[in-house]
Amino acid sequence: KRIAVVPVITKSNKHKVCLVTSRCKRKWIVPTGKPEKRLSNRKVAAIEAFEEAGLLGKIDKKFCKIIDIASPSGRKSRKTTLYLIRVEKQLKSWPEKKQRRRILVNPGQLDKYLSDKKLKKAIHAHFIN
Repeated sequence: KRIAVVPVITKSNKHKVCLVTSRCKRKWIVPTGKPEKRLSNRKVAAIEAFEEAGLLGKIDKKFCKIIDIASPSGRKSRKTTLYLIRVEKQLKSWPEKKQRRRILVNPGQLDKYLSDKKLKKAIHAHFIN
């Protein structure tokens, strides 16, 4: 099982999604981690956004989807609980800055960056509704 978070930055009613690179394959992904016994899944999602992308914000209480996402290697499928964070601050320095890159993309550009179809569909559904 995994916890993933879709970081969304909104300026002037325009949305951008923040993606980060995976450590090994350097594929574009959303921040993802493992559930932790002493923390809620929403708290884990917020921590992953901070550690992997240097983003702080509030987890959207209405957005929660459970989907199967391929692992970065593409060999395994993982049951993943997906949350959305409304980003309030982008840090210049964060714990995994030297291990990952981050990029902001328009929701319409996700097809160009993300390879996982179920993840793309879940994110697109949020912006269409």
